[in-house]
Amino acid sequence: MEKTSMKQLIESTALVTKTTQKQTEETVRAFIEELKLALCKGNAVTIQGFGTVKPVHRKARKGHNPSTGEAINIPEHDTVTFSVARTFKDLLNG
Repeated sequence: MEKTSMKQLIESTALVTKTTQKQTEETVRAFIEELKLALCKGNAVTIQGFGTVKPVHRKARKGHNPSTGEAINIPEHDTVTFSVARTFKDLLNG
C-alpha cells in the first residue's frame, strides 16, 4: 500500500477543482483546522458518504509490555475514532 502525501493530495485536488495549488492548500488546511476544532470541542464530525470521526476518552488501565511482559499503567487519554460510511465501505470492497 502506498501513502499519499499532503502535497500530492493538494496537487490532485487542485487539478480536479481547476484552482491553484495555493488556493487548494488554504482550503484543505482550513478544513483540517475546522475538523480539529470540532473534535476538540467534543463534537463528532460526519462526512456523508465517507464516514464519522469522533472524539473518545479512554480511561486509565493496566497493560503489559509485550517484549518484556512487564506490567505497565496506561494513563487516561483522549483520542479519535473513525467509522467508515457504508457506501464507502461497499466501494472499497466492491
